Amino acid sequence: MRLYIISNNSTVNTRLENEWGTDHELLFQETPGKDFAEYDAILVVEPYVINGEYLSIADIWHTYLVQHFPETKLLTVGFAQDVDDLNFLSLLEVGPSFDLRAFIELALPVNKQANVYHVGNGYDKVSEKLKLFFRGHSQEGIIDSISKLRQVLNNAELSLHGNKKLKHKRLPFKVIWLEKLWAHKKKVAFQQFYNRWYNYKSYFHPLPLQLELEEFKVEDFIEKLHYIFSQKRKMDSEQLVALEQKYRELDPFRGVGDIVRLFRKLNSKYITPEYAGHILLVDDDEDFHQQMKMGLPQFTFSSMLGEEELKMLIQQNEVNYDLILLDLGLDNTDQLVGIDWIPKLRKKFPTIPLIVVTVYDTQDTMVTTIEEGANFFLAKSLIDSEKWTTVLMNLIAGRRYTYPEIVLFNKETTWEDKPSILVIEDEKDWFTRMTQLSESYHWRRANTFDQAKDVLNTEKIDLTLLDLYFRPEGPSVQQGLDFIKSLYDQYPEIPIVVIAENPTLVTRREIEHSTVRKILFRSEFDTLKWLEVIQILTEYKRNQERLHTL
Repeated sequence: MRLYIISNNSTVNTRLENEWGTDHELLFQETPGKDFAEYDAILVVEPYVINGEYLSIADIWHTYLVQHFPETKLLTVGFAQDVDDLNFLSLLEVGPSFDLRAFIELALPVNKQANVYHVGNGYDKVSEKLKLFFRGHSQEGIIDSISKLRQVLNNAELSLHGNKKLKHKRLPFKVIWLEKLWAHKKKVAFQQFYNRWYNYKSYFHPLPLQLELEEFKVEDFIEKLHYIFSQKRKMDSEQLVALEQKYRELDPFRGVGDIVRLFRKLNSKYITPEYAGHILLVDDDEDFHQQMKMGLPQFTFSSMLGEEELKMLIQQNEVNYDLILLDLGLDNTDQLVGIDWIPKLRKKFPTIPLIVVTVYDTQDTMVTTIEEGANFFLAKSLIDSEKWTTVLMNLIAGRRYTYPEIVLFNKETTWEDKPSILVIEDEKDWFTRMTQLSESYHWRRANTFDQAKDVLNTEKIDLTLLDLYFRPEGPSVQQGLDFIKSLYDQYPEIPIVVIAENPTLVTRREIEHSTVRKILFRSEFDTLKWLEVIQILTEYKRNQERLHTL
């Protein structure tokens, strides 16, 4: 058997080598490899020591393997007795008579393993450490630190190349260095980011997430950026020329943007995944199975490829799925055999929502599947991970959609049909973050209240997102609060959502007693929650408009 062992305990490694090295192929790695499907099992020896701390790393390995290598077997290895878990291997039981092959054969693959046994009492999970890395000890996490740095680099970038539209003159690198990079507050922005990265980077090393960090050469980029910011303030012309060349070659603004996207992905997929339910996907397209697992990380997926597996499923009395996704064209045929399975599955599992997902997205097909008992219809040609996630979560939670709602959902949205959202926000990074939520909306930004009024007077807006702590037109940090009444008086039909940091109790009460429909907090940024709020309120406005026309 081929075993991949993650351990930095030399004593345990020696023991496992002596016990199993003759009969099995063992690969001991502190830093993860790439293709884990080629091993019979992945063994994580715990506790794992990082920075002198005893930690558990198996939970993130499990989350990663479920999404990328779902048939792999993951064993947690440690010193414990009488543990009732098929995937926990006690070192107290390992000896000459221990049958490792039989033990691994009985273990469950990660896609059927509900959770990972936490071996130790008195030591933390590495996921808790990384949650602090992303969330921050107070209000500022790593993304916030990078955003501050990126604003510094953005200003330097505009001055380095010049931008007529934004009225930025092209400046000599010496001026950029002294005024936009080395200046105390600018340098502090980098140092805060670097310190957080330096203090936490070791926690990534024994995790499969390290592979993605290495692919993007994150550590190399950060160290090169550190070299630039660590240079002395005053340099001669030759030194400045050399530094400018390194700065241009590194292209820091683009590189920091790549890191932001990578860190957000790692956090949402592996560190703080929002588990939304267990889905059975029945589809003969194996690539689509992988696409769904990668695109909808909030769910756990089990896979079936055809009718033979469905026949076995029907014979089972109990299943642990929260939802079933059924393709219509099974077993590589052009016949829509999946339609025949809809009433069978509905009869056998009446409480489990059944959703059809298919490339055969004609109106007639949709009507037929709904009449046969499907709860929803998803056209593969219109796949949108954010929108699909919202629908699947709602169905699992018990919501039932009407036929007109299903038709409207699967209508291909044209440019003119997209709802328009006005974001009244003075920070460009936060506006960019909003636009990355979904491409299903027109995103407009106003830097000032006067700009907001111009947009509202000339364009059709379906929703307004208002920054409460708005600064550019005066010293008050609560000008957004003063603007709410003005917005509602002039545009009562447009729902208002306030975006805030952590307003005082008094301020919060003022907002709640105003015409604001919802308060969203930056410190609790949640993609799914924010998208659902936006979707509900934009649909509400359009439904009100339809009602008035009837």
